[in-house]
Amino acid sequence: MTTEISSADKLIIDNGVALTYDENADLTFYLHFDESFSFNLVFRFITDKNGERSLMKEIENNNTIVLKCINFNNPFWTGTTKPIELATFNGKKIYIHFWVSMLNGTGPRQVSYSIYSER
Repeated sequence: MTTEISSADKLIIDNGVALTYDENADLTFYLHFDESFSFNLVFRFITDKNGERSLMKEIENNNTIVLKCINFNNPFWTGTTKPIELATFNGKKIYIHFWVSMLNGTGPRQVSYSIYSER
């Protein structure tokens, strides 16, 4: 049996839920498309004193995308309202949607994600 999941006109190529090791740990994905194309995706969780939530995307070392999730410590989920474009593979854009929850602002974070590709 083969299962294909899509939303709108995008193919969901991966989805799941992951827990960080603890409240300070990054969450890293190694996305391997073929021998010529792969990259790392790092969720870096930062808490600052001003309490404002923000999301910044940065590129490190030419093959690592870092999503800096600032003040994503809400037990009722914080995440994207629109997919974030990550890369282009074989002429098709790759995106991610994610939500983060942190029980009582302490302990590990739960990250629920879907990774999409254009058809």
